[in-house]
Amino acid sequence: MAPIGLSSAVQGAVFCFANLFVQADINRFGAAAIAGSTIATNFEYFGYFFITAFGQAAATFTSQNAAGGCCGSASAVRQASVRSSQCP
Repeated sequence: MAPIGLSSAVQGAVFCFANLFVQADINRFGAAAIAGSTIATNFEYFGYFFITAFGQAAATFTSQNAAGGCCGSASAVRQASVRSSQCP
């Protein structure tokens, strides 16, 4: 579990570090650009949290059913998750 957690932490740190450079460049364009960037970031985070919550719920349900020996339910949830994540 540690290798996965460590790589995830490094990825998050690199992403945050890159955002510092992006924000510094946006700040040079003035108050209107900063306000627009803030609004866009809020919408991005809202979408990200929604998708992440759905994925976490599906992963939790699937892993609990798989551990409990109900592989039919786990398979059904996995298939439903794949179908719902595809664009219409």
